[in-house]
Amino acid sequence: MRPELIINPFDLLWAAGVLEGEGSFYASESPSGKKSCKVGVEMTDLDVVRRLATILGTRVNGPYLRKTNVNPNAKPTFSTKVAARAEVRRVCEIFYPMMGKRRRQQISKVLDIIASWEPAGED
Repeated sequence: MRPELIINPFDLLWAAGVLEGEGSFYASESPSGKKSCKVGVEMTDLDVVRRLATILGTRVNGPYLRKTNVNPNAKPTFSTKVAARAEVRRVCEIFYPMMGKRRRQQISKVLDIIASWEPAGED
């Protein structure tokens, strides 16, 4: 997410709806100490992923084709994500008030994990 990016209110609300319905808010630390966080979406609707990527200042990844025994006719998926720690925190803070209870819980967990990675006294 570009720091100078200004999101108009309509795009902000549209993006909140996509993230509420299809988004993933994630942060973890592996046993080896590798830290990972992201906010992203993966779906088959390329136009939706493109618009979200434009709003967030990210890029579109894909297509990914995952044909399985369960669904051999699966459509390709596309994704976009924010993965830099400061950007993930910023996206979480921007969208938190617009999310439902379950997503707010996920976002709170992500923000708590990110905060635990930062030295004391750093905002």
